[in-house]
Amino acid sequence: MRSPAAGAVVCAVAAVALLIGGFSPWFSTGDGDGDDGERRRGRRAYTYVDVDELVDDLDRYPRTRERFRANVGLVSAEACRHVECTSVRLTGAPGLADDAFAWLGRGTMGAALAGVVLLVAVALAARRQRRPILRGWAATVAAAAAGLGGAFAASWALEAAVGPVDRSMGLLALVLGGALAGAGAAWPWRDAEGGARRRYLLAAAIAGLTALAWVTLVEHAWWRSGHTLDLLRVSPLGVEVCDGDCRLATALGVTTGQRLLATLTALLTAALVVPAAGAVVRLARGVTAGAWAWATVVLALGALGAGVATWATYPASDVMRVGWGLPAFGVALAGVAGVALAGALTVRLPDLEHVVPAAAAAAAAGPAPGERPVLAPLAAAASPTHLPPLARAAPTAPAPDAAA
Repeated sequence: MRSPAAGAVVCAVAAVALLIGGFSPWFSTGDGDGDDGERRRGRRAYTYVDVDELVDDLDRYPRTRERFRANVGLVSAEACRHVECTSVRLTGAPGLADDAFAWLGRGTMGAALAGVVLLVAVALAARRQRRPILRGWAATVAAAAAGLGGAFAASWALEAAVGPVDRSMGLLALVLGGALAGAGAAWPWRDAEGGARRRYLLAAAIAGLTALAWVTLVEHAWWRSGHTLDLLRVSPLGVEVCDGDCRLATALGVTTGQRLLATLTALLTAALVVPAAGAVVRLARGVTAGAWAWATVVLALGALGAGVATWATYPASDVMRVGWGLPAFGVALAGVAGVALAGALTVRLPDLEHVVPAAAAAAAAGPAPGERPVLAPLAAAASPTHLPPLARAAPTAPAPDAAA
């Protein structure tokens, strides 16, 4: 498969992944039986999403053990009792955390849909030439969607309404779609000759370290509690309670500043996957990473700074201990920034899309208006300077009448 077609296929797959991430559930309570207390918790959940008619129906339910399930997406939720499921809309309760949670979901959905449109345009344009401005906008919007998705996942604000939840596939699909969008938009049109080992090592280092930084967040491996309590696992993506299985209990931070820092860390780390994937693809094929590498450096250093600030503001406790994820996060992001900088400075082979169009435009320009195309050999043969001396026309003398 030639390079433009491969890039188009990757962009199309990325668009599908962004669609899945936008419309899939992000949090789920799972199926479970509950007593009257569970029924009241379900009622608060329905009240939060502003479905008054369902609240009235709950009072008519018998006081028996009932099955309640809720799936929360970016802009809506689905609440189910027994086999009845109703789509409800998140409104956002008064307060900074709840309003930010609702608006981050809406922003993530808008950015994901805009990214889908731009990625489809990039895939269609790959049949001729992928314009740099179009590719840049597609990657930027995909990075915004991934970053806002990470911030949405870190600002979970419904713990008082639905209790502990499980993460669904929405976050994973959106981050994976962002990585594919970066790879597809940055897909080069040429391969380098020689030096494959060095460039493959650079690309593998960026990919592995970026994945490690993201895994420390998803696995909630920054802090953990002792075994005297239910095992707590904490990262900027929230606090998990593990008793057999692990479920998300609440967001990280008890103050607005702590929550903002944790949300910023998740946002920058999720957005990092887009330029990092673009830099990986270009370095692996021996083409200069350019802006992809520099964007990776900037986002990696920004996420590292936000992570250090989150660690510095985390309250000291005898119960919570630093886990393996916190030092691994710092080492991974510092390594990503260093390797991306090395790749930007050492790999300088320009891509064909930056070299061929200039020559092709000059060749396709043709003669100026009003001129006829003349082949070089024929023009040289027709030149009077290339004729034999005897064949040249002798100058004619003036007529006698004209002289007189």
